[in-house]
Order: sequence, then C-alpha cells, then structure tokens
Amino acid sequence: MPVPAFKHIAIVNTETLSSLSLTASELEYFEQSVDTGAAIGTVGGAIVGAAVCGPVMYGVCLAGFGFYGLLAGTVSGSVYGLYSYNGLSVSDTAYVTEIMSWLERERNFQQELSTQFELHIPPAFEASPEKADIQVIVRLDGIGFIQGSGDTIQTRANASMVLSWMVEEESTTHIQHFSFESAAEDIDNLIAGDGDRMASVIEELIAQLVAEMSTALLQLRSSPDGADPNR
Repeated sequence: MPVPAFKHIAIVNTETLSSLSLTASELEYFEQSVDTGAAIGTVGGAIVGAAVCGPVMYGVCLAGFGFYGLLAGTVSGSVYGLYSYNGLSVSDTAYVTEIMSWLERERNFQQELSTQFELHIPPAFEASPEKADIQVIVRLDGIGFIQGSGDTIQTRANASMVLSWMVEEESTTHIQHFSFESAAEDIDNLIAGDGDRMASVIEELIAQLVAEMSTALLQLRSSPDGADPNR
C-alpha cells in the first residue's frame, strides 16, 4: 500500500523497550502460535504504547501503534537470533561468538542504530505519537558473518524501517528492508584487541544503514502526494 503524504513523524526510540520482560508462562503461551520475537512484541507492544503515549491519549494513541507496537517489541534483545554464521568453521564461529558476547556487554547496537537514526531526522519534522501523521521505528534485524576466501570473513548488517499510520481507525504498516556488507577481512584482525576492529566494522555498517533509512524517509516526506516505496 502506498505510504500517504505526511509532515510530522513520531520516532519510537528503543530505550522504551529496555524494561520489557516475559514470565515463563507468558512465553510458553505465545510460543504456541508465534515465534519468540513476535511473542515479545505481542506482550511488549501494549507496554510500549502505554509508556510512549501517556495516560491521557492512551486509547487513541495505542490504536495508532497496534501492529506497530508488536514490531517494536521485536527489537528488545539480541538473544533471539540476531547473529548468524554462514560457512564459518566451528572454531571461527566460536571465536566470533566470544567476541560478540564481549561486545554485547559494552555496546547496544540496536540502540545505537535508533539513536543515530533520530539524529538524522530534523527535530522540526518530529511530533508526539498522538499528533504525528506517521510513526516510525528502525530495528536491527541481524548481523551476519560470511566466510570469504582463505581466512577472511565479511560482516553483513540487515535492518528494517517500519512505518505505521491510521486508515479509517485501523493501523496500517509498511516495512522497508536495508542491508550492507563490509569488505572481507582476515578474521585474526577482526577479533584482535577484544574485537575493536569488529566493533568498528559494525559501526560503519550501522552508519550506512542509518544514512540510507533516513534518506528514504525524508524522500517519502518530501513527496506531496505520498509515495509507494516499492515503486
């Protein structure tokens, strides 16, 4: 569905998701029909909506989040399959996993993506959720490590930008996907120094994703009659 013309946007920052959690019984119940990430979104979406919309406009504003809140919940942690390994040996996979575990204690790449994205959007274009024409969230879908020639590997980062708006009191969403790959590098260089080079590579990929997503959003906003992102 074409994205309608809009002037003001509300960006959901993933800091609002940091306190989300599921009890074992809730997780077991939702896993019967949806995958783990969506289960977090189903439960967490309502919590996110309440936190972002506030008590006064909660009913109207939460309706605007709807499925959007569901998707917001899926970015609440990287423990559910954020990293993937394609063609790496068992030992190389173990090395990279150890480095990423270390980096996760120091960094939050999802939050860095969200924060950088918001910095790329002019403040004058932003509004509170109940006043915005459209709501936006960016999410880091995955970081993949791909075996190259010899002892080299490539790093790939995938992300999505989710747009949500109201049509006749129902929430409508559109998702755009983005992906960038690094040049192949020797694995020993990537994991040296507690993964400093690996962190730099991921930072560069996040910067590319942010630039592409913010440009896409601003191009949509500049269209007076709305636009179809698939066109």
